[in-house]
Amino acid sequence: MSGFRACVFWVLLPLGTSLPAQAVNWEAAPIHYSDSEATRNCVAKLQADLESGRRELSGEDELSRLRSLLDQLNVPVSSQTLVFSKTSLQKPHITPETPRAIYFNDEVFVGYVQGGEIEIAAADPDLGTVFYTTEFAFDQPPTLQRQANRCLSCHGGSRTGGVPGFQVRSVYPNTKGVPVIRAGSHLTNQRSPLAERWGGWYVTGTHGDQHHLGGFILAGKRRPEIIDNVSGENQTSLPANVDAQRYLTGTSDITALMVMEHQIEAYNLLTQANFVAQHAEWQAGEDPVSDSHRQRISKATQPLVACLCFDDEFAIQAPVLGAGDFANEFETRGVTDSQGRSLRKLNLQTRLFESPLSYLVTSQTFAELPETLLDELARQIWHRFANDQAFTATLREIGPAWLTERYESPERLLSTSPTSH
Repeated sequence: MSGFRACVFWVLLPLGTSLPAQAVNWEAAPIHYSDSEATRNCVAKLQADLESGRRELSGEDELSRLRSLLDQLNVPVSSQTLVFSKTSLQKPHITPETPRAIYFNDEVFVGYVQGGEIEIAAADPDLGTVFYTTEFAFDQPPTLQRQANRCLSCHGGSRTGGVPGFQVRSVYPNTKGVPVIRAGSHLTNQRSPLAERWGGWYVTGTHGDQHHLGGFILAGKRRPEIIDNVSGENQTSLPANVDAQRYLTGTSDITALMVMEHQIEAYNLLTQANFVAQHAEWQAGEDPVSDSHRQRISKATQPLVACLCFDDEFAIQAPVLGAGDFANEFETRGVTDSQGRSLRKLNLQTRLFESPLSYLVTSQTFAELPETLLDELARQIWHRFANDQAFTATLREIGPAWLTERYESPERLLSTSPTSH
């Protein structure tokens, strides 16, 4: 994502404009992205509470105000990752010495730049991803200002599946943090080999002899065939050129980076399926959604379920251990079944998670999706695990209500299946 008034937010980079076949025109009915008031995401709710006086943001300096915002949004400081490439409208403030900090939880991302403004992006059950900014104006009450049209040229095109969203991009920066375009770049997700990830980011944590691009500085204008990145790998603290006292914590956790990549791809795919479902329900009006529209919803849901089930996930070759508290805090936010299993349990030995289904299904954003999409999601997920009695039992015990209720009503899933007619 980027400075929300420009093209990129923490290396979630520029997008095209053409729409894929599954996409709908989200500036037209029923979505009206730019003209619709966002009310159901966590940032919109916080802004309403700030205006009413039910909550407030405290702090008389940048870091204390940032910490207060993270507390109000329930975002852990341990999720901090640092990106030093100049890939934002705020690039004058961003250098290898003063990287941009990113914090996140299951439904919101917060970006902080020293001397700049705070950038926020929230998952919204109606509008997909919604962007906000807030400035450090300590002489007046803080406000969270939604950004719409100024963001969409970079945040709403073919590279995010034709919806408002993000991508993680790994670049080859020079000594000033400027991406060397001639050297190329990598669009990364949970399937990407580590060797292509995190160019332009700092990475703290250990990962054996697996290589990545975190902390790498390119000398010259061409990418070498063999990259020597010893100084950027297996680091348990930030480099000496970064003053950790200027940030809320002294890490850019490798585990947080990996979780963030999964989450960003999943929300892009969720928004795509969500818009298709909203459009289908709108066209149906008071009538049942047509078979052809159910087929479209099913097709749009398939890549989302594949992501949520970690299809073709990159196989970790050596144990990964973050340098910080992120892994422990992330896991403790989940619930466990009677056997001690959780959707948030990390593996980090051969894969990212122990669970074969993403923790994101328990988020509030999923619970508030259109009914036709929830029906299709449940149908595909239960079909996936029909022969896995142990995991099915886990889901029935600790899964989200929208999913477990549909397990208890299989006739509903059968009646809504596009293949049952």
